[in-house]
Amino acid sequence: MSTQSESLPPILFPQIRSLPSKNGFIWLKAGWQLFKLAPGMAVLSSILMGFCSLLTAIVPVIGSVASTLLSPALVAGAFLIWQGLQQRGRIDLEDLFYGFKKHFEKLLLLGLLNIIAMTLAIVGGALLYIGILLGTASITGFELASFAEQAAQMKSLLDAPSMEILTSPLFTLILMGALLVMMLGVPVLMTQVFSPAFVVFYRMAPWDAMKASFHACLRNAWPYLAYSLGLAVLYLLGVLTLGLGLLIVVPIHVASNYYAMTDILGEIPIRAA
Repeated sequence: MSTQSESLPPILFPQIRSLPSKNGFIWLKAGWQLFKLAPGMAVLSSILMGFCSLLTAIVPVIGSVASTLLSPALVAGAFLIWQGLQQRGRIDLEDLFYGFKKHFEKLLLLGLLNIIAMTLAIVGGALLYIGILLGTASITGFELASFAEQAAQMKSLLDAPSMEILTSPLFTLILMGALLVMMLGVPVLMTQVFSPAFVVFYRMAPWDAMKASFHACLRNAWPYLAYSLGLAVLYLLGVLTLGLGLLIVVPIHVASNYYAMTDILGEIPIRAA
């Protein structure tokens, strides 16, 4: 594991472009075009990436934490795979593990920052939810003790599922809490979309890469919304085929995200030493 690349200065980062909504669908189309260049190796690389993630996640006690810590290194490798296909016309599976050989310290720190940021989002959402709950109770005079009764009622509805569960006050409160956590989690996810690639391609510091990723997603919120809706449809179709379609959808997802980065930055990044 080389540390020489860790001491080199960052590469000049290009101007982040703001693109129209239609580009979200262009990214998906480009992902499909890239996939068609090497479908067999694309599927194999996605299977290998999923296997590595699963292998780490099933480790007792520390599995989920370790998986999150190492995830940026794998994601960076996935970006490199598609960059290699676009530039050299072929997929090299060893590119998937590039992040473990170079820039590993930065990518590991990036994984740690991701854990901290997501934890803060969950805790912040929970505290905000409790604050709203207590505030609502004090205004309306609602007895907090009655939540136990609501929980018992909801449990009985879960035991015999029916549409009544959707009208349960406790279900509404749980849904509101989940939405709050999601609202705080989205900005965190925005910092993770391109940050592993920015570390590898531009030798950026982890925190700077997260800020740049957030800025890139924020400036392209509308195309990313269109892109996300298109991805949701593809994943739904993949699931409806008993999961077999995911063998195609997952590599298209990664390839299209790589293309989105090149479109937003206006250049095909060169692999940094």
